[in-house]
Amino acid sequence: MRYLQTLTLAGTLAALLAVAACSKDKSIDQPAKLTPLTPKLRVQRIWSAGVDDKKAAVLRLGLGLSVADNRLYAAGHRGDLVAFDLASGRVLWRAHTRAPLAGGTAASAAQVLVGSSDGQLFAFNAANGAMRWKVRLNGEVLAPAAISERLIAVRTVDGKLHALSPADG
Repeated sequence: MRYLQTLTLAGTLAALLAVAACSKDKSIDQPAKLTPLTPKLRVQRIWSAGVDDKKAAVLRLGLGLSVADNRLYAAGHRGDLVAFDLASGRVLWRAHTRAPLAGGTAASAAQVLVGSSDGQLFAFNAANGAMRWKVRLNGEVLAPAAISERLIAVRTVDGKLHALSPADG
């Protein structure tokens, strides 16, 4: 029995020494030297704007933008939805949902949609920002809806896909 324990211990030590010797004095690949980059085109800022979310909790959710009919729509985590003129950046209208927005915007010529982390989907008139309707869904809306003339599709965090009427949700 004692012989078996000694043999096991010796085998284990030999294996550990072999593994340790394998990593000794290996050459380490050095990173390649960086080469200077020359810009191929010049980027010019046309306009810049914000959605007044300075006091919002920092969430790592990207509220995507949407564009329709020369308008850019942006949402903020504290519930603001803003329509900008695409060419000038002028604010066309601003709406407030009082909901924690998380799903980004989706837009058509007629309406703008935005979802919230408390399971609501809001539809606003694209021309003036008036709320058309809102509907409560079963879960958080973390992605922009898909919108067409006949159907609105929105996926909630629980994996369900909801198909809604553009007229009334």
